[in-house]
Amino acid sequence: MPDRFSVFIPGSPVPKQRPRVVNGRAYTPRKTRQWENTVGWWWKSKQGPRFEGPIAVKLDFYYPTARRVDLDNLAKAVLDGLQSVAFEDDAQIVRLELSKRVERELPGVMVTVEEA
Repeated sequence: MPDRFSVFIPGSPVPKQRPRVVNGRAYTPRKTRQWENTVGWWWKSKQGPRFEGPIAVKLDFYYPTARRVDLDNLAKAVLDGLQSVAFEDDAQIVRLELSKRVERELPGVMVTVEEA
């Protein structure tokens, strides 16, 4: 297994939305679920490994507009999409590096995971 793996996930990054409650049942909004599934699919399609021990994660977001978006909510959606795919539990993360910038031509997120 490699000690480091990176993948670029194209598309407009979606921030994690708060769960919605209908009839006493909580659910994750569709747009968030779709983005999380996209993240997991790209990791698998590039044959990304599954890390077992402590890891460091770097997420570089390329957002299509200058609209204000919370960086922590962008990260949460990606990390939830990687859980059970790139790692078992996000509690394995001992270092997390985040950045965002406007990129109208090719929005997405560069994900790098490495052993810590």
